Amino acid sequence: MKSFVSLLFVLLSFNVSAMDIYCEAWSQQNGGSLNKSLMNVESSTADNIVYSATHEGFEFKVDWNFELTSLYTTVRKNGNTVLFTTARVPSENHRDSFTDLKLPNGLRLSVNCEVQ
Repeated sequence: MKSFVSLLFVLLSFNVSAMDIYCEAWSQQNGGSLNKSLMNVESSTADNIVYSATHEGFEFKVDWNFELTSLYTTVRKNGNTVLFTTARVPSENHRDSFTDLKLPNGLRLSVNCEVQ
């Protein structure tokens, strides 16, 4: 019960619940159109939720531990990490969280999470 109350407090302090956030994997080649894939819920517990997608041959993952104020974003290619970063959890005041990387070959990879 104590952990449920703690989780509820954390969610209320962000004024958002895990089910109110969705994430997308984005890619764009120089001069090309923006391609998007919705990230699915890979796992969910009382303590965290993990979103993931395979997009353009890359593995995208967002891990949100509810006790923390950060999203942990990872992008991998063939098991090798090309991006690991933290981003703020979206809220009613800051509705989205965006992470962006441009590779040397001109491919732009992004992760966008936002409040629905």
